[in-house]
Amino acid sequence: MDYSQALAYVHSRLRFGIRPGLERMADLMARLGNPQDRVPAVHIAGTNGKGSTSTMISNILVEAGYRTGLFTSPYVCDFMERIQFGGTPGDHALFAQVMTRLSELAAQMDDPPTEFEMVTAAAFEMYRRLGCDAAVIETGLGGLLDCTNLLRSPRVCVLTSISMDHMDILGDTIEQIAAQKCGIMKPGAPVVVSGGQDPRAMAVIERSGRAKGCPLLLPPEQPEVLESGLFGSTFRFAGETYHTAMMGRHQVTNAVSAILTAQELQSQGFAIRPEHIVRGIERTVLPARIQVIRRDPLLLLDGAHNEDGVRRLTDALRENLPGQKLVFVTGMMADKEYEKAMALIAGLAAHLVACTPDNPRALPAEELAACARRHGIDASAAADPIAACRVGMRLAREKGLPMIVNGSLYLAGDVYSFLKSVE
Repeated sequence: MDYSQALAYVHSRLRFGIRPGLERMADLMARLGNPQDRVPAVHIAGTNGKGSTSTMISNILVEAGYRTGLFTSPYVCDFMERIQFGGTPGDHALFAQVMTRLSELAAQMDDPPTEFEMVTAAAFEMYRRLGCDAAVIETGLGGLLDCTNLLRSPRVCVLTSISMDHMDILGDTIEQIAAQKCGIMKPGAPVVVSGGQDPRAMAVIERSGRAKGCPLLLPPEQPEVLESGLFGSTFRFAGETYHTAMMGRHQVTNAVSAILTAQELQSQGFAIRPEHIVRGIERTVLPARIQVIRRDPLLLLDGAHNEDGVRRLTDALRENLPGQKLVFVTGMMADKEYEKAMALIAGLAAHLVACTPDNPRALPAEELAACARRHGIDASAAADPIAACRVGMRLAREKGLPMIVNGSLYLAGDVYSFLKSVE
């Protein structure tokens, strides 16, 4: 296979759906020689903040000179954003070689692997072939039954903010969801826990930690935010000053988790110095995380898709654009809490243009517009995401208002290149 054929093959696995469980993955990895056991790993689960925290940890390790893999999802521009090496998307040719081998192994299996299982297997095998010194591995869905959970001895586990999402699979209470996330804990492995956890989730984390003998590493103090704006926050923590390059105080929480993880790795013998941590955090910029695409007029892009993520977005907008209304271009998945999202943005939206992201799970634009109107938002619909962006830009210019495109990382992928090209 070449790269395009490998991608087409991977996407063809989507027909096998989402099937939590480790049996297929264990079978596939055994046939591959269990490459997941060859690379020291940091394993990360949570509802929100996984991508930012994972990338910060990866960048710290890269700054320290380690050959570092980062497995994350979804992607915005390049599929290989999901399988990074050295802080950049993975090599297309190597992915094609590995996927060719995986397709041969999958053809021998009675129970065919899913798309996510094949991509996860490719990441582990690529990191083995590249001789990674460390890999930062983000779960795809949950933790206990997520296929990344074949990691047997992670150096550190990390639990980012836990809230309601994927209730059809993970459970319909915060306690059930937290129990699934805590499934990544391994006996005796230290667990970094992000600050500000819901008390119900924290109780489950503490109980799981005791049961598995895992030391819990929580922030010993609150970070002091010195300055916060559209282009990040400066804060002090444990006597050191740091700067995040992404908007929102929640990124300070993510950065503290990355700091605690780096310090734990340092205690295990990784040659990480304080300046590596400072630079790794500062260089971390992810697309579609309340990203400023253009300054004048202001154009933002955000992929928050659940209640907790949208609340963080609206909190950041109110803090950094006080009293300001915005034009929203919004597209969401039908299985997300779009009613709650509309309730949260109602006080900020001068107008909302609903669209339909290019995804089988997308909520039709007209349904989202109708939902927005139920919450008192002036709303219209333009199904095509780029057409919706054009409508939103026209309205923003006419009203002299900032514009934000939000609702899904899938939507962000649909419109990212277009938005970057707009003068």
